[in-house]
Amino acid sequence: MHTFISFFVALMMFQLPSMTFAADASTYQDTEKMSTEEKLASATQLMAKMQASLTSVLNMLQEAHESKDIIKINAINDKLSTIKGLVRIAEEASISLKEAAITAQSDLINHEYTKIVMASEKINILVKQVEATVNQTSTDSSNNQTTANVEVSDSSISAYQPLTSDQDLALLPVISSERPEAISTNQ
Repeated sequence: MHTFISFFVALMMFQLPSMTFAADASTYQDTEKMSTEEKLASATQLMAKMQASLTSVLNMLQEAHESKDIIKINAINDKLSTIKGLVRIAEEASISLKEAAITAQSDLINHEYTKIVMASEKINILVKQVEATVNQTSTDSSNNQTTANVEVSDSSISAYQPLTSDQDLALLPVISSERPEAISTNQ
């Protein structure tokens, strides 16, 4: 499991080359300069912000469900699954960070703290994308209302009247309801 998480973090690093770390840990070297207590305190704050972001996106999803806006629902769900995964990774990293702090493993402390910072930054980006998408679809849907006027004449309605008279029923083919003779010789 730890290998999978490490692989996922490495994958995120290649996907986000332009991503900057939080102000208190702009580079990995800055992370090494922070004390363990500072990293623990910062990680706790980042975890609280990530949970608040997750709650915010879930509220947006609820609003989209209430308004029955499929475009918003799909856009939010797309980002929400990634946010939930990142929160899970950050939670696991937070636990590992606390364990590493107890055993004073500085490399592991830096590694786990960096994962938390990266997850937080990615979640911030995703939340901004969700907000932009929700605001854009709200604007688009209010500006793109279409009205259609449909005229229906009595002659077009009468052309599709159901069959009701005996003469109309006589025009239909008779369907035999008898069972056909068995084909098999094993009866």
